Amino acid sequence: MTRDLPQCPNLDRSCDDCVADFIFEHPGVEVWEHTLHLCDCPYVASDAETGDDTCVGCGKRRDLVGEWEHFWAGRPKRAAAV
Repeated sequence: MTRDLPQCPNLDRSCDDCVADFIFEHPGVEVWEHTLHLCDCPYVASDAETGDDTCVGCGKRRDLVGEWEHFWAGRPKRAAAV
């Protein structure tokens, strides 16, 4: 059984713009590429102070179980504009 997964909420913006805005709004985070997030955003931000990993696109904390299911479901990935 597969569930409907959200798509990137920022399809009208480039990934570079999203990353720049996220870093501006959350100073001190480290952004790295990761292709398994549920909304198909290819970037995750890590906060060293809190230890949280957050999706740059949708702003939600990472769900490792959901990401694993997403990977095995073979969902198509959205290409990143780098």
